[in-house]
Amino acid sequence: MSRFRGLTVLWRFTAFFLILQGLRLTGRYTHAAAAARLLPLLQDLGGLWIKLGQLLSLRSDALPEEICRDLAQLQSRAEGFDPALSLQTIEEELGEPVEVTFSRFDTDPFAAASMGQCHFAILRETQTPVVVKVQRPDVAEGFRRDMQFLRSIVGVLNAFHIAPWMQFDDLLWELEEVLQEESDYRFEATNLKRLRRNLRKHDILAPRPFLDYCTPRMIVMEYIPAVTMSDYIALQREDRRRADRWLAENDINPEEVAQRLISSLLRQVFEENLFHGDLHPGNIMLMRDGDVAFIDFGTAGSLERQFLDIYGLAVSAMVQKNFAKAADYILALCVSVPSANLPRVRAELVRAFRAWEMRSNLQNASYFERALSTANTETNRILAKHRIQPSWALLRLGRTLGTLDATLSVLIPDGDVRSLYAVYFRERAARTNQPAALARRAAIGAFEAMETVQEIRVLLLPHLRNRTLAVRGAVDRMSLAVSVVLRYLRIGLLVVSALLFYYIIDKIELLDSDPNETVRSLFGWLPGDSIHWGIMCLGLLLAARMLTKMVRVLRSE
Repeated sequence: MSRFRGLTVLWRFTAFFLILQGLRLTGRYTHAAAAARLLPLLQDLGGLWIKLGQLLSLRSDALPEEICRDLAQLQSRAEGFDPALSLQTIEEELGEPVEVTFSRFDTDPFAAASMGQCHFAILRETQTPVVVKVQRPDVAEGFRRDMQFLRSIVGVLNAFHIAPWMQFDDLLWELEEVLQEESDYRFEATNLKRLRRNLRKHDILAPRPFLDYCTPRMIVMEYIPAVTMSDYIALQREDRRRADRWLAENDINPEEVAQRLISSLLRQVFEENLFHGDLHPGNIMLMRDGDVAFIDFGTAGSLERQFLDIYGLAVSAMVQKNFAKAADYILALCVSVPSANLPRVRAELVRAFRAWEMRSNLQNASYFERALSTANTETNRILAKHRIQPSWALLRLGRTLGTLDATLSVLIPDGDVRSLYAVYFRERAARTNQPAALARRAAIGAFEAMETVQEIRVLLLPHLRNRTLAVRGAVDRMSLAVSVVLRYLRIGLLVVSALLFYYIIDKIELLDSDPNETVRSLFGWLPGDSIHWGIMCLGLLLAARMLTKMVRVLRSE
């Protein structure tokens, strides 16, 4: 890796932005023109920059649709490196010559990418045909240097508050997670082992990993003879009749394959919470008798259970045309939603969903007009308009489901993807209502209830105690203030009572044998019934006594 890599990258991007500025000044700028120049730049820089472009393609809420669509097509294709370096890496990782492990090893790679290249081989011990995936020697160092340069750029952008809605810090975190997984092939081997077990229940095949030969820089997996979906798409575009004959000869039904693909992916996401994160046509393989296989498990996803539950409800609501409910669920998955604009945002989302539903019912509507990814794009546009930031999980999962459209649009160009989703949800309901599933859910529910009680005890009760102490302190302060007020009120009542009593004593010599005359003499100057004023005087004394007791109670508390 050149020591001037950072300067080279900086110059390439500077030249790119100068070209875009020139296009703007001459009135020739379009988003398509920008995308046409950005893709070769990222492809040529390779490695980290391809992964960055793929992550940026998720930001359809902040970037033009044309750019996001083209960035999503970025693939890590590259020229193969020297086969001697592959042999050297294998011998360093296994600690023995290649001939000891493999009875046959094809030095020329049959596939290459920016991360590594693949060789065909046969294991000596079992004579099993395998694929040996070997990492490029300079990948780790290249990632480290490019990541350091990218952190510097993000630091400058953040310092000047440039495009804060792009969430550059979160982008860096996502990129580091992706690079960590894809630069250590043990992650892919583990993903492959776990997903292969799950996919078997979906009637989807996956290559078997040979874990004894899997290391950070190489992975050995079963070779699957099949045709990639990308090769089939190329054949169909070149000669549709020949492609149709090939389907018939291999007993492949496009509608059944499409249903199996979407049902499997949704099941991976919503039921197993471990899913293949990059099901583009190059990672889907068509086999004889209608069998389907997945390859390249370097990108596997797993999300928070609560997020998946809400997202599943949103998708189900879209399929059932309950658009108001779908809008509420989508907003619940966003990072921040301004409460002042909430009714307006919700209304715009509902209108957009209804417009998508109307377009999808048109007689000659294309697959992409019917696809849920179209509604997802419109959703992101509305969120961007109101400066609402969708979570990265929402963007990533939307892109994962949308990536499958490249395959489905060829298998069922006139199909309605909503019907495929509806079939999955019916199948899911049937699975979850089986006795074994109900018993399992009851056991899980009981365990989760116990966990909830434990969480309340460990997490919530200390917080409640602290809040109780705070409230108790506030109550104590309030009690003190009230007691002071009541004390002065009591003193006031006693003073008034004393003045009235002194007045009575001062007039005592005017008393005669007639009680009525006495009362009139004492209280005749007061308006109203004199008896009532006498009662009021007694009431003041009783009130003073009651306030005295209240003050004692408050002070004792």
